Amino acid sequence: PKQTRQPQEVSKPIFKSNPPVALTPGPGDTGKKQALISELKPVQDPVKESQAGGDIDGAGSLQKAGISIPMEKYDSKDRVDPFIPLIAEKNEVVGSASSGDSKLESERILTPLEKLELSQVKLVAVVEMQDRAIAMVEEAGGKGYEVSIGTYIGPNGGRVTSITSTGIKIEETVKDYQGKSLKRYEEIKFHKSEDGEEDDS
Repeated sequence: PKQTRQPQEVSKPIFKSNPPVALTPGPGDTGKKQALISELKPVQDPVKESQAGGDIDGAGSLQKAGISIPMEKYDSKDRVDPFIPLIAEKNEVVGSASSGDSKLESERILTPLEKLELSQVKLVAVVEMQDRAIAMVEEAGGKGYEVSIGTYIGPNGGRVTSITSTGIKIEETVKDYQGKSLKRYEEIKFHKSEDGEEDDS
């Protein structure tokens, strides 16, 4: 009978690691061994240092390096406030009625009657009612206008102060040779015809 060969177990060699040997320089060879020991020193991980509580920002690094940063105090004087809108509403309080009226008159758009001289305005008719009176005036071109108390007329800021059956009275503000404002009163009456009678037609 054939003999069967039994498999043999092969034992693997077991390698044991030697314990780390501390390199200590001897009395005669301190040069190379000391350099080798310094190279074997573990390097500190900067990420772990920061995770352990270190400061990784620029200011903290400069402070750790011993560099002092001068702190400048912010002064808002003569600087634009960023919280103020670019377009700000102006709230002006008028001190007196006269100053307010003069300001409103300077900003008011002139009417066609204010562009005419009083000599160019002709009184056409007057209508008197219980509570008020109105008058019809006409310019040289034949265009008619209705005026009442307070209507602006003439180039000198004139205003109608009264309307009667004979005509209308106007108060103007003019300046004298010294530049002072003066009140002047004018009156527009019905034009008289050639026979001396008033022409109210």
